[in-house]
Amino acid sequence: MEKRSKKMLSKKQRRVHVKMNHRTLAKKVEEGTQKAIKEYREVFVRLAEYDKT
Repeated sequence: MEKRSKKMLSKKQRRVHVKMNHRTLAKKVEEGTQKAIKEYREVFVRLAEYDKT
């Protein structure tokens, strides 16, 4: 499929294009947030273990 500039897309196609980009971005943000939460949990577990000794 040829790559077309945004100007060549209809309004509806542009809206769908933007929505898909927002969805993709939201998914990446969610994945990053979950990864950060997991990493912080691991750090706090290690800190708790360190405090016990």
